[in-house]
Amino acid sequence: MRSNRSVFGFNLLEVALICGFIVLFAMAAMPRFSDAQVRSDVARVNRDLRKLAAAMESYRVDTGSYPCGVVSGSGLMSACNPALLTSPVAYLNRYPTDIFRTMGDSRLAVTYRIYGVAYTPWQKPPGYYRSYNLFPRTSWMTWSYGPDLLTNTGGYFPLPAVIANEASPAPLVGKDRNGNWIAGSSYYGLRYDPTNGTISYGDIFYFGGESRWRLN
Repeated sequence: MRSNRSVFGFNLLEVALICGFIVLFAMAAMPRFSDAQVRSDVARVNRDLRKLAAAMESYRVDTGSYPCGVVSGSGLMSACNPALLTSPVAYLNRYPTDIFRTMGDSRLAVTYRIYGVAYTPWQKPPGYYRSYNLFPRTSWMTWSYGPDLLTNTGGYFPLPAVIANEASPAPLVGKDRNGNWIAGSSYYGLRYDPTNGTISYGDIFYFGGESRWRLN
């Protein structure tokens, strides 16, 4: 009888140790699993943006302009009309949703916002200036919230403006989804960089047309 209790006690201890090791291994693996999920979501966003870019360029080839400059009650706007990418010509079978917007706040629009402008010659440097009233629209940009689930961008800004904002002594990253300023008062945007941590500040951008080199 004593021998049975001894064996039984040893088995319980063994089970407890094994369970402890399993818990430790699971805890150690959780950050790696989380990082892998974030990387997968970032890859999905990049695929979405490439599809959007292909649709935008195909639309411009067919019409001579990007589908931006929607006429509304308040006049012309820089926002593009996503419906024009799916109908009457299906440049996209389905307009994608930003997974990070969806996770961030379901009250906000979860689709990618696309902004476009035309550039007009300007006598003063930098030589050209963006216009919301001219056609055809020759430049566009869009962005995802990124893994921080916050928007760091407020409207149309080309790549050079984003780079200039990042190069400032104290990067100014804009507002969070509650409207609170983060680390400054700029809304030019900040790009997501996974080398700063898998989950870090910044949006995932895509620049099309002249937005890749115009300064404003």
